[in-house]
Amino acid sequence: MLKTPLGNLIVQKNNIEIDYSAIPQPLRIFDKLNYYVDARYLIDIDTKTIKSGDTIKYFIDCKNVETDIDGGEYLALLNLRNNNLLMSLGVYEILYRSHKKRFWL
Repeated sequence: MLKTPLGNLIVQKNNIEIDYSAIPQPLRIFDKLNYYVDARYLIDIDTKTIKSGDTIKYFIDCKNVETDIDGGEYLALLNLRNNNLLMSLGVYEILYRSHKKRFWL
């Protein structure tokens, strides 16, 4: 289980917690970014067990945070803020039309 400064990352399929792998990723994907990233992970789940109509939820088990939603093309973000900490929980499909989907966090 991935432990974050705001709480644990939980992944559920149809409201039942499922296992996942948290694979560390490079902190700077592009050279000319104007923000600092402490950690970045690829969250890998077993997509062979997901059927049409299943609901997948990714969330942080936390309290007392401000939230807002952000996004872009092929990207959805939930921003979580507590004091001076900003954490974004995002989903980005990087293997478009593939049998094995992977998502960024």
